[in-house]
Order: sequence, then structure tokens, then C-alpha cells
Amino acid sequence: MTTTGGEPKYSARGGWATTARVVRHDHAAMTDVVVTKLEPTPPPVLANPPRPHSDLSTAGAAEIITIAEPIWATSKTVRTSLRGGIKDLLAELEKAPGDTWQQRWEALGFNDGTLVPADLGDGKKERGRMTSGSRILFCLRVVRPSHKALRAAKYPYLAEHLRRAANDPLLDKFFEYVRESGARDFMQRAALIDVAQCLTVFDISLRDLAPGILLHYAVTHREVTGYRHTRSRERPGSCCARWASSRPRHPTRCRPRCGRGS
Repeated sequence: MTTTGGEPKYSARGGWATTARVVRHDHAAMTDVVVTKLEPTPPPVLANPPRPHSDLSTAGAAEIITIAEPIWATSKTVRTSLRGGIKDLLAELEKAPGDTWQQRWEALGFNDGTLVPADLGDGKKERGRMTSGSRILFCLRVVRPSHKALRAAKYPYLAEHLRRAANDPLLDKFFEYVRESGARDFMQRAALIDVAQCLTVFDISLRDLAPGILLHYAVTHREVTGYRHTRSRERPGSCCARWASSRPRHPTRCRPRCGRGS
């Protein structure tokens, strides 16, 4: 089989003849794509931070429980555990100096990562209640944990609990968008927990979250925990950035890869 004038020649026996070479086609120049450098940006100090259930910084246990029960108490067992966790945790916080729950939280060393709420409980059941109570205080914006505090202990389902307490249609829409994205399950979970932790640590709402702030969260988390030799799905902030940059907003050739360094 041969070619004539650079064009492939067809043979009834062998089919189309080719040159056995890979022909690369140049992509058409895209003038509507603007590539900008993404820099870590510290979060702003908001004059009115999100308080979906009013200011509870000095509220009593009864008031906090009254607000928390309609959100999370789906059964009698959960209601009992919820009440016990909030009462036990606030009782321990009351022993620390300070006028607000945040001041007492910091006075006990929780934000330094030297102590976790579960350490205040004796048995497994009590430790679990302390952890659940802390998660409720985070979601109701009673206490603002630090990066170290969130990395020192595990708070299961923090993202979903924050969504329930936030009463924010934009956050609900974000959760729906992630779940319908078609991304792998672990990437969806990582994206949700990264955003939830970012909102919690910086005391902001999703409306205040800019790309630079999310990158700042990822960089700060790595500085706090150290540069570990782990898989990408275990690096705080990395999966969320990769998931966001992998969405098909741009053709593959010019898709940003900003998640590589986060």
C-alpha cells in the first residue's frame, strides 16, 4: 500500500494505507481564557460573622440544647446523648477562666492541640459525648476551633452537621453540586470536609469563601501538620483543590492545575 501526493490510498485487500506516524493537530488559539496566578489570601475579619442562631457565646446549656434538639435529635437515644454531651462539655468549660465559651475553650488548651475534648471523659461513652458536644458547638458557632484543634481529634460527619446548622441555601446548593458532580466518592467527601473545616476555622460563610482563602487554608493546614509523604486523598485541602480544578470548565489542554501544590 502506498500513498499518492500525501493522501492515503485505499486497497481492497489491505484497507487504508497510512504513514504509521502520529499527526498532532495544533489547538486553535483561545483568546477568551485568562490565566491568573492564585495566591493564598488570609480570610477577612468580618464585622458580622455568621451566626445562624444568634450569638451564643455566653448562652447557657439549656438555651443551646433548645436550639440543637430540632436540628439533630432524630430519636430519643440521640436526644439523650445530645443533651448529655452539651451539658458535660459546658460543665468542664465552666471550670476554665473566661467570660465566653471561646475564651474558656482556649484557656483549656484545645486550640493549641495539646488537649482534645475526649480527654475530659473517662470511658468510651463519655469521650464520645464530649466529641459530639464539641462538634455541635462548632456548628452553632459557639466555639471557633483552630487548625490544630481540628487536626488533633476526629469529628465525624462535621460537614453534614455544619450544613444542617447553617441554614444557608448557598451551602445546600454547594453540597448538591458536589454530589452530582460525578467525581469519585473520596474526592466528594474531601471537598465537603475541606470547605466545612475552612468555614469553621475562619468563622466565615460560603459566600465569603474566595479561592485564595481556600488555598490559604490548605497551606496553613500543611504547615500545622507538616509535609507528610501521604497519598493525595489524605492531604488536607489537596483533594478539594484538585476536584475543583478537574471540572470541565476549560478544555483539557489549558485546564489549571493549581491543586498540585496545595
